[in-house]
Amino acid sequence: MADIGRLVLAEKMNPLGLDPLRFWVAVSRADGGVLGVVQLQEVQLGQRFTEVRSMVVGREHRNLGVGRALLSEAMASLPEDEPVWLTTVPRSASFYARHGFEPVYDTTELPTTVWFERFAGQFVARAVGAGTCVAMRRAGDRVRKTVGARGYERPGPDGDWGGPSLPGGR
Repeated sequence: MADIGRLVLAEKMNPLGLDPLRFWVAVSRADGGVLGVVQLQEVQLGQRFTEVRSMVVGREHRNLGVGRALLSEAMASLPEDEPVWLTTVPRSASFYARHGFEPVYDTTELPTTVWFERFAGQFVARAVGAGTCVAMRRAGDRVRKTVGARGYERPGPDGDWGGPSLPGGR
């Protein structure tokens, strides 16, 4: 667990919520050192989906297929129709796009926890020089759809959200 924490902290990622039971770990055959990790977290907050969290490969092991192998193995453990979400910085978005994820820019489409991760991630990303934070979801017709933040639908042409009204008619 200490090696996982060091990798996560070295990338200036959120160290909260690290659970060794949710990690896939790539280990060196030569010395047993940790090459990279990915964590999948099941979320059940009004709806069920999986979030890719804490994916990082040590700098000296990048561009060698470690990240591809980790993500492929982790995704293969999920049902084909499982909604999968993640937040990342723009420089990593193309990696996830090559592995079947698409960016989601309309925040009304984000599940509440992903919306919060993206919102909080904006500040952290700016602080570490990454600029912004991108939300992405597993693409494909077979993937079950998730409901947007707070369970609201997109607003209609008259501005009606179609969700529960706030007190005072707001």
